[in-house]
Amino acid sequence: MAPFIYRALDQTTQEIRLVDILPSTDSSAPIKLIISHAAFVPPPDEVFKDRRAPLEEIQKTLLPDWYVDKTREGRFLYEDEIGATTWVHPGGLDFGDPPPCPPAGFEPHYEALSYAWGDLRDTEAVSVWLDQKSDGPQQGSLQVTYPLAVALRHLRQSDKPRRMWIDAICINQQDHAERSRQVLRMRDIFRLAIRVIVWLGLADNHSNLAIRVLRTIGQRAQWGARIFKPCPDHLVSPQDFEDPTYGTPWNVWVEEAIYHLGARSWFSRVWTVQEFQLGNKDCVVQCGNASISRRCFRMACTRLMDRSFWFHNHDFQNRLARMVQSIADMSLDPWGRILGRASEKYCTDSRDKIYGTLGLLRQSILDIQPDYTAPVAEIYKTAMLQHVKAVGRLALLDHCYIGTKLRGSPSWVPNWEVGSDGMFMSHNGWSASGFSSSSWTQPDANTLCVEGVRLGAVTAISPLLPTEKAFVDFVRGAVYGHNNDPWIPKCTYDYLQQFVYLFNGGYIREHYPAHDYLPSWRECRAHLWDHIEQIPDVHYPKSSPVKSRALRMPPPRLFYGSDGRIGSGPADTEPGDVLAVFPGCPLPKILRPTENSAYEIVGSYKVCGLTHAEAFLGRVSETHYPVFGVDNCKLEQAMILDLETDESREMIDDPRLEKLSVDWVVRPLSVEGGERNDGMPLFEFTNTKTGEVRRTDPRMSIEALRARGVPFETFTLV
Repeated sequence: MAPFIYRALDQTTQEIRLVDILPSTDSSAPIKLIISHAAFVPPPDEVFKDRRAPLEEIQKTLLPDWYVDKTREGRFLYEDEIGATTWVHPGGLDFGDPPPCPPAGFEPHYEALSYAWGDLRDTEAVSVWLDQKSDGPQQGSLQVTYPLAVALRHLRQSDKPRRMWIDAICINQQDHAERSRQVLRMRDIFRLAIRVIVWLGLADNHSNLAIRVLRTIGQRAQWGARIFKPCPDHLVSPQDFEDPTYGTPWNVWVEEAIYHLGARSWFSRVWTVQEFQLGNKDCVVQCGNASISRRCFRMACTRLMDRSFWFHNHDFQNRLARMVQSIADMSLDPWGRILGRASEKYCTDSRDKIYGTLGLLRQSILDIQPDYTAPVAEIYKTAMLQHVKAVGRLALLDHCYIGTKLRGSPSWVPNWEVGSDGMFMSHNGWSASGFSSSSWTQPDANTLCVEGVRLGAVTAISPLLPTEKAFVDFVRGAVYGHNNDPWIPKCTYDYLQQFVYLFNGGYIREHYPAHDYLPSWRECRAHLWDHIEQIPDVHYPKSSPVKSRALRMPPPRLFYGSDGRIGSGPADTEPGDVLAVFPGCPLPKILRPTENSAYEIVGSYKVCGLTHAEAFLGRVSETHYPVFGVDNCKLEQAMILDLETDESREMIDDPRLEKLSVDWVVRPLSVEGGERNDGMPLFEFTNTKTGEVRRTDPRMSIEALRARGVPFETFTLV
């Protein structure tokens, strides 16, 4: 049979292709498909706007001991004083359901397939017909990869055709112009499908058992405001609810089955992340003939990950983390965090590290036109510049690392081709620059001039510290003067506290008061001291979850700065490197001087005491304490705890800042309205006199900070 010849899509009617999988009662029968063209005009965003009453208004209709929350699927969940939940308003009021997606009456109807392509050299020929309305050749053969052929056989029905959208078939992969156009439509194609089918592959390694146990775990919980709550449809006692494995046949075989399920190639692909996120509430995950709803799958994996310290198999913990990285809700994640996850995954074309994530932006804030003929380095640079222009912040600089810099590319352009090994990503809430806006210019194609504050320079570095033992041995030498290094002439309590902070990656209970499972400063200090003194671990029994949470992988390199701080930085850090903080950039930076007074970005670093804009506003007063808590949109952000009232303030109410001028009106940005782009900003500031609207704090502008005496200088980045 001759190769199938694609007919061009009609751009005037915004056509897409759909494929009908013809039925068969014989599972081994040849695959037969019919390809058709359909006009595809997405409805306006207004159709998807949730016009129901906000949570604050619904809360007013409840008794004082009741609480209302909204699940990830948009349903209202009511909770009484003892923690029991119900879908029904206790007063009988009905506030409606979220708007359906796709909206009623939308055409065409189809399902979308999310799968891993597999080896492009391992293919099978399938028979393809064009629908009767098409001109030209009506039949041909098309080569599809083996995993897709297996999926088609499992998904076809016995009595009627099944209409689907499948990228490898519905996009002419040989037509670069068509591919570029269709990439921009992926968001709408998956969002408007009646169902997204996530195909993990054939049943194997007890995958049916894994799906069954995950379904049991997932259906018992709902996810409200960042908190797991009992699902009204599957109630268990509060004590049993705390154990996600309650009521399941949990044993080493179940653990191994879930481990092998997470090893499927679907979890390692770039495009599958976007496809999973964009599906509606009817999205299902299928492995062989076993299936589980997306909600249950995400819930189960996340609950197990949240209690991963229960499992002594570190490989299982890592595999769970890999699964959650692909399926966690990313609707409010910064684009940089999404790109960071994409950099860990595989795709046949490195351009897709950018293109495969565009659909996850809540609005079209970036003017990026996919072009599969442009060099990868140029695409990454364009993405960087478009992002800075769109959000006014230099957040993507957190992903720059000199050890993975693209050849011929400036150091201020992240290389998304590789993972984050050697880099430090900002954990939730880190805010070295507060709600400040970036100030930058681009004098030429490869130069970025950025305003920032110089904090000093690296004066000494440790050896590489790839393991926990290496970290402890180095600290022991520093404490007792065994290192023969001049960088810590006298170890004081302050130095030991900095070591403790870095040893635990900053995850300490006093800084994260909502996470009571984290160890306290005292516990962390005692634990590290036990290691230094080589005392048996008496503070943390081996079964303690605190130990697993506290002992994070230590940094690859410690350094001592001329500002008197001990920090953790990339492996490439060298003495003489400059330490700086840029407005609008969450993590402080290590820079390397070059010729002509320019700098290369070595990478980001972490240090105790640079988490809440201290470089611009000074230290937090003794009556307050820097913490991380949830903001008005239930996201973890830097906050200031008032020690007298025990209340946390968001950083727009930072006591170090002067009161906002009466000319400025502050409005929190909503999640439902799609205003929270890229994880930042949190608020919108409007000047009632000039009409200026900005999404960074006007008190944290370069001009305002200069007036406070902040010594800004211009760093030329190359």
